[in-house]
Amino acid sequence: MGFVPEALGILNDRRSLPPEMADAMDAFRAQSQLNAQAAGGNKTKAINPLSAFYDIFLPLGVKTQLKSPAVITLQYDVAATSGAAVDPSRLNVWYYNPAERTYFLEETAKEVDLLNHTVSVSVNHLSVFVLSNSQPQISKGTVAFNGGDIEVFNFPNPFNLDTKTVDASIGGGFGTAAFKATIRGTMIRAGIPRHMKGATEMQIFSVTGERVRTISYGDFDNNPVNSNFIYFDWDGRNDGGKDVGSGVYVGMLKVGNNKAFVKMAVIK
Repeated sequence: MGFVPEALGILNDRRSLPPEMADAMDAFRAQSQLNAQAAGGNKTKAINPLSAFYDIFLPLGVKTQLKSPAVITLQYDVAATSGAAVDPSRLNVWYYNPAERTYFLEETAKEVDLLNHTVSVSVNHLSVFVLSNSQPQISKGTVAFNGGDIEVFNFPNPFNLDTKTVDASIGGGFGTAAFKATIRGTMIRAGIPRHMKGATEMQIFSVTGERVRTISYGDFDNNPVNSNFIYFDWDGRNDGGKDVGSGVYVGMLKVGNNKAFVKMAVIK
């Protein structure tokens, strides 16, 4: 079942929606408002839904975890993606996690069909899904980075692929105001010099040089006066959505034409 919101105004009457759908849309609106506030009130930085919200309703007691992967296909709003504001090829599928009241990226076997205006991904679970122009999240620290080159560090290292809570004070860059985040895999901390900007992505390679994962974070424009550390995570999966094997991996962080490397060890 899909619901197409008109600026999410449909939430003014929650009785018209199933409870789980209303909660998911409410969380999406809250995240959109937080993004706009973080951008100094710039509404163009808000997260926008570019499709209906899709949910699959199952009988009571039926598990939402699938025994084998399935492909879901979402159609995006052609009118909302017209013009230079949104590039349909960079749309992402996000799913709602009701336990954490937040959205997570779903990008396994992602395919964008520009002819039929759809985005497809492979999933192993059912949830509320939506298309958005937002990128994987980068969190900023509170301590200034004064280096002249990109510096990258990850923690824990070595790491397993279990879900864990990490304290950013371990990696430095948050001073006494450290935040704790629940992740799967490892947290990556990067220091980006002032004035540095451009398309930002993390490419992860095996020791044999095979690229196993690419995570794009969109355009990054650093503060020209104060540069803080940034944080993002790698869940230990490859581009096919499968867990990588034990071993050493090399991460290459690119910001525009600038790059830096970090060695990461996976232990199962």
